[in-house]
Amino acid sequence: MKTSTLISSVAIALSVSSVATADLASYGTLSYGSTPIAFNTGNINNENFWYSNTNIGTTESPSALTLGMKSIGYFGQNPNPEYMGNGTWEAQAGRNAGPIAGAGGPDAPTWNFIWSVTVDGARPSATDLYWSMLITGPDGTTFGTKDTGMVELSANFSGPNDPVYQNAWVCSYPFLSLGFDPNETGRYTFDLSVFQRTGTGDTQLSTLTMNVDVVPAPGAVALVGLAGLIGRRRRA
Repeated sequence: MKTSTLISSVAIALSVSSVATADLASYGTLSYGSTPIAFNTGNINNENFWYSNTNIGTTESPSALTLGMKSIGYFGQNPNPEYMGNGTWEAQAGRNAGPIAGAGGPDAPTWNFIWSVTVDGARPSATDLYWSMLITGPDGTTFGTKDTGMVELSANFSGPNDPVYQNAWVCSYPFLSLGFDPNETGRYTFDLSVFQRTGTGDTQLSTLTMNVDVVPAPGAVALVGLAGLIGRRRRA
């Protein structure tokens, strides 16, 4: 069930404190207020994001936690998923058609998913903020969690293009352990969450959920129809 990518994203922020208040999710240029947020990983722009903003500061000194996700074609030679409205994209099933599979390996699909977590438009600097991601495949296979913070957002692993707060992933990455089949159709659900860590545990500040429904490529549908037509003619 991995042939079409329908991405339906709904932002849900939990009012766990008097300062955590969320706006409704928006579609367009990744932004907080009227300020665009740069996407600094790879050759990917900040357009066509489904994103939400949550105030994690105070009334007197607001601070915007921005979560964003979208889907694009993998490595440029694959069709871009089509935005269907209301945080939903539709992508085609099948393997990467380009010459570079990258870390996705031979089972890299035609599409990937992009995610971003920023505070006031930049990499979070507070050491008490953590993100988590839960990915659920069409068959119920999961990676990660949305119940507690997994990775510190201010951690510096590889420099300015650090994958900790912004990245582009494909479901075939081995570390995701999804048993990925690029030809399988069905729904993928991505839950991106941010937590504040204290001595007594993690408090969830915001979650953005994106659903991806994978559908057959047009050529595959045409072949199925042709096979049926040939079968009817033979029986006739």
